Amino acid sequence: MLYLAYREGFRYTAVFGLVFTLGCSDEEQRYDSLDGSSDLSLNHQFTITDSDDTMLSHIATVHVTSDGHILLPDYQQGHIHEFDQQGNLLNTFIESGSGPGEIDDFGGVILTPDDELGIYDFGNRRISYYERTGSDWEFQYSTVVEENLRWFYPAGDSWIINKMSGRMDPEKDSIQVDRLSIDGDLVEEGALEFKADQGIFIEDENGMVFLSMSPPFLAVSHIEFADDYFVYAYTDDLSFTFYDLGSLEPTDSFSVNLPPVPLSEETRQEYLHEQADLAMPSGVDAESQISDQLPDEKTVMKYFTYDLKQEKIWAQVYYKDETPWLVLDRSGSLLYKTHLDYDDYDLRMVHDGRIYVGDEDDRGLPMLKVYEYEQ
Repeated sequence: MLYLAYREGFRYTAVFGLVFTLGCSDEEQRYDSLDGSSDLSLNHQFTITDSDDTMLSHIATVHVTSDGHILLPDYQQGHIHEFDQQGNLLNTFIESGSGPGEIDDFGGVILTPDDELGIYDFGNRRISYYERTGSDWEFQYSTVVEENLRWFYPAGDSWIINKMSGRMDPEKDSIQVDRLSIDGDLVEEGALEFKADQGIFIEDENGMVFLSMSPPFLAVSHIEFADDYFVYAYTDDLSFTFYDLGSLEPTDSFSVNLPPVPLSEETRQEYLHEQADLAMPSGVDAESQISDQLPDEKTVMKYFTYDLKQEKIWAQVYYKDETPWLVLDRSGSLLYKTHLDYDDYDLRMVHDGRIYVGDEDDRGLPMLKVYEYEQ
């Protein structure tokens, strides 16, 4: 069964033969299946591959500028490569080091719709901020941070951040969001709290956690930043909440509740087999501990990304024996269901009718495939 609830006025929308009841009441409308939803076709545009000019070592994230240029940060080489809309290399920037605007160890990259670039530097423990002027990226300032960050994003004259914990804590039930000034001062601690990621924890003979793991079928918190807002979801269901970036207050939300898919015995055994070679202290029965903590059901959603230009959510879900992608508009209406050859994080970005996919060539070298999609 498929349920949908949307909290912002009352209206009824017909989508591909399915009627979604959207309203601010607690009533939910049931549907038998997602079968019959419209599909998409992908048209390959070009592929960016490793070359003497780029020497790509890994493609972790993809960012698209306001005029469609593609930024590929190479975390290992310590550079950012800029390509035009046809995949031609235009520029390589960012120097390694500890001076102004230099990066010692890439820990994260963000790009706003206004072409403001932020890079978190693990090595120098700071966020470096750049603005685009013509074809150049000019360093503006750095914000020193005392702890490692999981993610960060500019919000006016401040940063909102989530600190990275060294190891998952079985007692931790929330993720805290803080606000920093551009000078690095703590402006607001605990400005927001979200659900903590689920995990599996291995304890030693003294009951101390020495190893944690996050199988793909456990629920996690996920955020996608947009212009002056961001989208939050916890993957145990298909609920999405939109937050104002300035006030950090929720503005609207909707929920598409799919039935959970059982975790099959085959999947359980495959996961246990993958962990069989883990080095464990003497006397620790890791297999039993992992087996006892595996859920009976998979999380509903594997992953989602957000197309800011078209305001569409792309969510990969567990549905029956498939993992299709559902494309939803900001009101929660189902636009189409599609199957891609690529899984969760392989889909690096969806932006204004284009899909950016990370892949490897026959030599194991990274490449980025760019597609346009149409219904």
